[in-house]
Amino acid sequence: MLGPVTVGRDWSASSIIASATRGTDMDFGTMDDLVIANATPALSRIAAITIKGQVLGSAVAGDHFGFVAQSIGAVKVGGIAYTPGAAPIELSLISDDVTVRVV
Repeated sequence: MLGPVTVGRDWSASSIIASATRGTDMDFGTMDDLVIANATPALSRIAAITIKGQVLGSAVAGDHFGFVAQSIGAVKVGGIAYTPGAAPIELSLISDDVTVRVV
């Protein structure tokens, strides 16, 4: 389990992953991310994500970044609260290549 993650400024072209791995596309935050088999603890969790600035991906075509775990608490970016759940939070209004994904 990762405790609450707080970033005082912008988040840029990076990922936070708890007991998950990239799939065949080799990008985090995409549909093929997988839970690591036999991961301990059995339920990976990011307690909360607060980014006080912007979430920025990159200008490189084809890359992708994500916040990925089996459970993710409250997510707040630039003062806007998001609720993670079965569907991923596509931060496309903020960045074209960053996703909050529960696997």
